[in-house]
Amino acid sequence: MNEKLISEIKRHGKTAKGKKELIKHLEGGRLTLRQAVNAYCYGCGAYFADGKVDCKMSKCSLHPFFAYNENRPKQKNPAVR
Repeated sequence: MNEKLISEIKRHGKTAKGKKELIKHLEGGRLTLRQAVNAYCYGCGAYFADGKVDCKMSKCSLHPFFAYNENRPKQKNPAVR
């Protein structure tokens, strides 16, 4: 079952954050929390069929962590000054 889904994602899914993570999960690989969030959002967003845009699902508990959330606080890199 997963092979068919993986094939569909590879063929039709947009290249975006979460694609490789979702495929890794479907292949039985382990994900970090961040990777799991990106994979979930990629699947929920129909593999970004409409492009890499904010899903606007503010009621979703993962929305604050969504890679393309327009209001997500940007992390500051402490190495860059």
